[in-house]
Order: sequence, then structure tokens, then C-alpha cells
Amino acid sequence: LTRRFAAITGGDTFPVRKPDARHLLGTIERAGGDPAHSLLIGDSINDIMAAKNAGIGSVGVTFGYSDVPVATLAPTRIISHFEELTADLVETVIAEASAA
Repeated sequence: LTRRFAAITGGDTFPVRKPDARHLLGTIERAGGDPAHSLLIGDSINDIMAAKNAGIGSVGVTFGYSDVPVATLAPTRIISHFEELTADLVETVIAEASAA
């Protein structure tokens, strides 16, 4: 499975955890990515807040494990099915975060 990902990080990878921006930014760096061309897909307040704290757009999913409705977390966009995560949506979320 690891060969399918540029980087895999968890709560114990860095000295800080989400929602601290350094956790997300460190993950992007390990993957060789650029925060200006990144977004976070998540279902929890820590996910969405990590993205906000890092200045990165977010896609909230309604089918995650959070007891809190994702809409109340104010992600950049919300999807209810993975099929909704299109290239156009990704580009829109990244562009909106860059413009903010």
C-alpha cells in the first residue's frame, strides 16, 4: 500500500498534531509537494482547522467518522461521494485558497 502514496504521516510523525499547520505542511513537504498546489480532504474539525491554519483549501466529506456535521466546520467545499472529487473541483479549491 505504501507504494501508492508519496508520504504517509500520522499523529506521532511530528512533534505537533493537527490542527497545527506544521503537521499538514510537514506532510506536504515529505511528499515533495507545494502547499500552493495542495488541498486537504477530511471529515473532522482537526482536518479542516489544519487546512485553515496552513492556508490550504479543504474538501469536507459527509461520509467520514465525525459526529459533527461537516458543513458546520466550513470547509472550502463539501462532497458526499468520492465521485464528486473531480479535477475541476480540486483546481477550484486550490484557486480559491490561493486567492484568499
